[in-house]
Amino acid sequence: MKQTLTLALTLIVIYTSHGQNYNNTINCWSKDGSRVLLTSNRGGKSQIYEYNIQQSILTELTQQEDGSNWWAVYSPDGGKIAFYSWRDGNAEIYVMDQDGSNQKRLTNNDSYDYYPSWSPDGQQIAFYSGRDGNAEIYIMNADGSNQRNITSNAADDQDPRWSPDGSKIAFQSNRSGNWQLFIYSLEENQVKNISNNNFNDELPSWSADGENIIFHSNRSGKGQIFLTNELGQEMQLTEPDTDNFIAIISPSKESIIYTSIRNGHLELYKKEMNGTEIKLLE
Repeated sequence: MKQTLTLALTLIVIYTSHGQNYNNTINCWSKDGSRVLLTSNRGGKSQIYEYNIQQSILTELTQQEDGSNWWAVYSPDGGKIAFYSWRDGNAEIYVMDQDGSNQKRLTNNDSYDYYPSWSPDGQQIAFYSGRDGNAEIYIMNADGSNQRNITSNAADDQDPRWSPDGSKIAFQSNRSGNWQLFIYSLEENQVKNISNNNFNDELPSWSADGENIIFHSNRSGKGQIFLTNELGQEMQLTEPDTDNFIAIISPSKESIIYTSIRNGHLELYKKEMNGTEIKLLE
């Protein structure tokens, strides 16, 4: 049974009736821009929620009592959601229907499997795993079969995001000594660093047209959200006096939603590219 909460919109801030300080982390935007997936611990454990931006409705999808759930992403057709869960003792990749039903485990090993990302055709899922003694990027079929390591590097490679055209995977790696953004070309089997700096650049996410990558960096002292392209041309999107991380960009590229720690806990903010900002929910 899903739990659905209707939220009230007052001016530009959306509040729940109880006003508690929960931790909310943004995950994924739907293709039509109307909904987002997020992780929240408002019920005690981290669970997957879907938030309808247009209707201000928050729906809990996992409700797992014996383990936390995290990082959910829509399949390209919107009918499935991949996520990872600790319900079996360690982090493994799962898939479920868009309404939270038919939850099925896809990975099964003694180490961790994190951060799934669908291929644009919906046939494969990228993720990262610690099964080789360090974090490596893996690809598997959407049913969990044919799991294979595509990075095979002594450093840690994490947080893969499949490009919209299916030809590349963006990820973060510390192979250069600090966290940097890399792009792996599936066609050429080559890896390219698109950060090339001495700071920590993390948590990449593609724009829907594949022209840009939104990411988190500590280069300004506090964590900030930046937009870049494969040529390394960058633009800072958030204000320098707050700590922010994990961001996604709308399919239209007109706005972003990001996670901020400005008030001592994780909150979601929606910011238009013209600068207008609202608190999405509490």
